[in-house]
Amino acid sequence: MRWSYDTQQDGGPVEFHSDPLVIEDLVIVGSDRRKPGGIGHLYAFERETGKPRWKYQVDLGVSADVLRIGPNIHAVTLQDEVLCLDWKTGELVWKSETGQANENHLLSSSPAASRDRVFFGGLDGTVYALDANSGAALWRQDLGGRISTSVLLVDGSLYAGNSNRHIYRLDSGTGAVTADFAAEETPTERLLFADDSLFVFFSDKKLVCLDSSLKTVRWSKAASAPWSSSKPYAWKHAVLAGNESGELFAYRISDGSLLWSEKFEGVIRGIGQSEDALYVGTIKGRVYAYKLSPTTAVLR
Repeated sequence: MRWSYDTQQDGGPVEFHSDPLVIEDLVIVGSDRRKPGGIGHLYAFERETGKPRWKYQVDLGVSADVLRIGPNIHAVTLQDEVLCLDWKTGELVWKSETGQANENHLLSSSPAASRDRVFFGGLDGTVYALDANSGAALWRQDLGGRISTSVLLVDGSLYAGNSNRHIYRLDSGTGAVTADFAAEETPTERLLFADDSLFVFFSDKKLVCLDSSLKTVRWSKAASAPWSSSKPYAWKHAVLAGNESGELFAYRISDGSLLWSEKFEGVIRGIGQSEDALYVGTIKGRVYAYKLSPTTAVLR
């Protein structure tokens, strides 16, 4: 272990739900404590030492992924705010709020970004396009239910799911709805787009592959135990998903056929990757490095 940091010195135990953002010599990540009076932080750790370069206190905290646009980072808080901070100093540049209460401490929707815009899905059921430099709202689109997935930007289109059991595609320039997929269950977690397909978890029961126009279900997979990975992951022509029993499955992107599976100890939450290995993180606090066997690799 090269370094560690104990968050208890900042006001009590917290959780980390987002992917770390690496910028030059810093690792930036948000923490959250989902209870009344809970305090989290946005942290910028030095990569070599783990020493905080800066930390920004946030009531309840930040559970969504942090994005960078130029000199600034953008983060969505559990109080349905978008924060813009200077990534080098942690100083607040601007803040935008929906005013929607989060009494049940629901996890926030991870935002998306283009060169000069931040796209944010609110607890109020609205998708917002904000000017990345000022925070001014460029457009709003009310989808009628809490945004329950990440907001994903792909080739000028935004994808987002909501608590009314729909997946929407919006024009990123205007916010107009260009496609609508009605489902039987609530879409959740972060979305994945790969090989002209959208991959979505529905509740914790199904992994579904949709075509980019949201007209066709290409394939779906029911969970042998509730899906627990924070999103579907793409790796070597496969979609990866982990469940609460510690099972990791790799499905062929094109047709959903099972390529391989592996059993780990603990509830799978995060999956990192390199060219030749996977790094499987569990809620139990253990990380596994996994390489495909020669026999399994042939299945690709």
